[in-house]
Amino acid sequence: MDEFKKLEIEKVIEYKDLIYKNNRELCDNSLGVIYGYNDYFNFLYSIDEKRNIFYLKGEYDSKKYSYYLPFLDNMNYLDYSLKYIENMALLEKEEPLTFCCVRNSLLPYLTSRYPNNEVYYERDWSDYLYFLNDLKDFKGNKFSSKRHQKNNFIKLYPHIIFKKVENNEINEELILKIKDFVIYFESKKNLSKIGELEENATLKLIHKIKDFNLDLFLLLDENKIIGVSVIEKVNNVVIEHIEKCHRMEYKGIYPYFIHKITSYYAEKYSNETLYLNREDDSGDEGLRYSKIELHPIELVHKYVFKVMNNLNFLDSIPEIIINEDYMIKNLEIKDKERYKKLVDDKEINKYFYLVDEVVPSFDSHTLYNNLINSLKKKESYSFFIYKKNKENNGSNSLVGEIILWNLTNDNKCEIGIRIFNEYSGKNIAYLALNSLFSYIKKNFNLTKIKIRYYKENSRSEKLFSRFNIEFIKEDKIYKYYELSL
Repeated sequence: MDEFKKLEIEKVIEYKDLIYKNNRELCDNSLGVIYGYNDYFNFLYSIDEKRNIFYLKGEYDSKKYSYYLPFLDNMNYLDYSLKYIENMALLEKEEPLTFCCVRNSLLPYLTSRYPNNEVYYERDWSDYLYFLNDLKDFKGNKFSSKRHQKNNFIKLYPHIIFKKVENNEINEELILKIKDFVIYFESKKNLSKIGELEENATLKLIHKIKDFNLDLFLLLDENKIIGVSVIEKVNNVVIEHIEKCHRMEYKGIYPYFIHKITSYYAEKYSNETLYLNREDDSGDEGLRYSKIELHPIELVHKYVFKVMNNLNFLDSIPEIIINEDYMIKNLEIKDKERYKKLVDDKEINKYFYLVDEVVPSFDSHTLYNNLINSLKKKESYSFFIYKKNKENNGSNSLVGEIILWNLTNDNKCEIGIRIFNEYSGKNIAYLALNSLFSYIKKNFNLTKIKIRYYKENSRSEKLFSRFNIEFIKEDKIYKYYELSL
């Protein structure tokens, strides 16, 4: 698998079908946006040729890198591909791991995988989605004004030609004429930074119309270009990347142009239900008004999803070697009954549970299933300490348990530890904690552990004082510390 590197547009074209297959009605999942805004977002890509996966990330969030959800040929590789992204984010110290351009329908899956998260969207970047047939003839009362403007344009300017430009007609001379039109068009406006960005993207995209197999439409007043539209059809969505007309000089030109373009697609793809995506409004009030006036069926929000605790990346309990005699691993099925003894022993658990915590009694089978479910839901992680018994046919002995729980959105968690009495006072707890801390720091970039213990629990105070801890506060019952890894 390749490392992430600067986007090569040839690769985007090569993986066009894969990108289209994963399009979720967003304009961002199209060649036009990926290429047109490449210089702004500084896209990087990686390819897994064996599994046919295309990865993409860009500077979406405050110039920090955010990942697109991977473009997949086989959804069975989704978990695999997200694990790769997690590892890359940790390696590059891209914290928090951020996904951009996430469709609403995928939020439940991501929330299940990463329960510690922040999710939001910016209204300025929501795409406007329409039924294409609604805009073909502007039927119905809600479109009466647009229908009138379109019909009035036809009466006022019967000589205007609507032209679908074929690929064999696209040459340098035509491209230069379109560029001159775009530059003239934009010169009439006081361009904001967003406007300049759009102009640059437009000029870039014009040169790739033929390479990307985009559709180019023109409105001509004799030989003068008075309207330009560049469209990319992705599955059943028609994405309008460019739409520019001489609105002030030709009244009703926009409704007329939209009518002609949508009529073209409705006729060509008469057996399909098509949608028109007119992209976002970038926060421009005039543009927002004009797009709302056409009555979108949906504002397609593009969510930003941030993973706020790296322990959410942990899917299973690893094996960690403490020394030649001890190790950390998952609970062995043979030890379900012994684990119940650890849980039920009142002396061992004297300071383990919170003061007001009600601890129900479970049978060993239920306790074991609760461990599995807590791990699956990423609510808590139980790491079990084992003694390696070479003389007992290699059977390991359960020593105790370390729990990481109460994961928070500041990339921290709490910790608890309990061990059988016969193993206390042998430095095992310290060695096990030290090994676990090294593992989670190395593999998950976790830097802080929250510690809370009863004031009278001198054993915990003695144990955790051997680490780099900082006193935070105390109350009538507990002392609170943070441990730096």
